[in-house]
Amino acid sequence: MLFLYLFIFNPTEAQQLASFNRYVSTYQLGALVFIMMMLVRALQSIRCQRASAIGLALLLCAMSFGFSYQDVSDVTILAMRTNRLSREKRASYQLSPDVVQALHPETDSVCYISQERKAEGQEYSGYAYYMAHYDLTPIPVGYIKAWSYGTGPKFAGDCWTTELSSQEFASQLMHSTYTHVYVGRTDTYFLSNFGNIFGGAENICENTLYDITRTDMGITLTAVVP
Repeated sequence: MLFLYLFIFNPTEAQQLASFNRYVSTYQLGALVFIMMMLVRALQSIRCQRASAIGLALLLCAMSFGFSYQDVSDVTILAMRTNRLSREKRASYQLSPDVVQALHPETDSVCYISQERKAEGQEYSGYAYYMAHYDLTPIPVGYIKAWSYGTGPKFAGDCWTTELSSQEFASQLMHSTYTHVYVGRTDTYFLSNFGNIFGGAENICENTLYDITRTDMGITLTAVVP
């Protein structure tokens, strides 16, 4: 766990211990099951020593402190409710089936763009990119430096937005292997600073897939879906 937060998570998520309860409960659940099995075995043994059974029981109680029983109940007795809430949350992020069908996994790859915004009741998001990555599997999905652009974080905890000029974006896109650009959410900053790449801000639409055409003059982005 320490290795993950030190080297895998970005600094903001690491400092917030993102999803810590969910991750650590996996280890706790395994340990609890093992100790419970040992306790049952000890109690059933004819040669069971009372001290051993008491020791295992105390260890089981100690391991129970701090355990996230909510995570266990969410995937067992509350599984139907959990699945319903998960579907409702994903619904607003899922890509159109037309976008998925317009791409071929053997020849296409997608550069993802979606301006971050603070979701009500959340201090940070970052969810849209990973949902798109999931929806488009096995089609390769990536981004250029970041998937959200601006002069600084758009809200407290925003570690996904970075500053990048449209010229630098166009240059890196020109020399990349991406075949398409997908634009999820936009905002005023993106429309005013990146409109020239799309031939004008009026050509930028949310939840739209664009085809990349490379020429000696530069790149041209043409809306494919919808």
